[in-house]
Parts: sequence; structure tokens; C-alpha cells
Amino acid sequence: MESPRVTADIVEATEFPELARRYNVYAVPKIVINDTHEFVGALPEPHFITALARAVTGDGAGSAEETAEGAAEVEATPLDSGLGDDDV
Repeated sequence: MESPRVTADIVEATEFPELARRYNVYAVPKIVINDTHEFVGALPEPHFITALARAVTGDGAGSAEETAEGAAEVEATPLDSGLGDDDV
């Protein structure tokens, strides 16, 4: 899926430790959407699309959980960077 309305940046956490701290990166991959939602780990594409749609529409307010059978109820977790506006 490709769209000119969607952009992405890939950051090497070891080369940019300040960004890793800002977004609490402790595992990869970590996806942060619009500085408001995040999820960690590799998701199958359909689950990734669902999590992305929920985050963008504001419906994502939980965690990504996948059952042993592979069925998933995936929601992006609201991002709490722990920083105030003066720290950014």
C-alpha cells in the first residue's frame, strides 16, 4: 500500500539515543504514529493496517495482543513519552 499522504522515517536507535529516550525505545521494531500512538513488534500486515487505522481515527487506545492461534485484537497504545513540552 502506498500513498503520497503517508510518510515514514526510520531511525537507528543506537545512533540517535536522544530519540530512543524520547520515545522509550527498548525493543524493535517500534512504530510511533503522529507522536500519539505506538506499538512494538512485528505485526502481520493485516494487523498492522488495523492498528494504523485505529490510531489515525483515534480508536486505538489499548495494547497489541496476539493469541497463540494467531488471531489478534490489535490496538495502538497511546504514547506517553514522559517529557513535557519544554523537553521536546
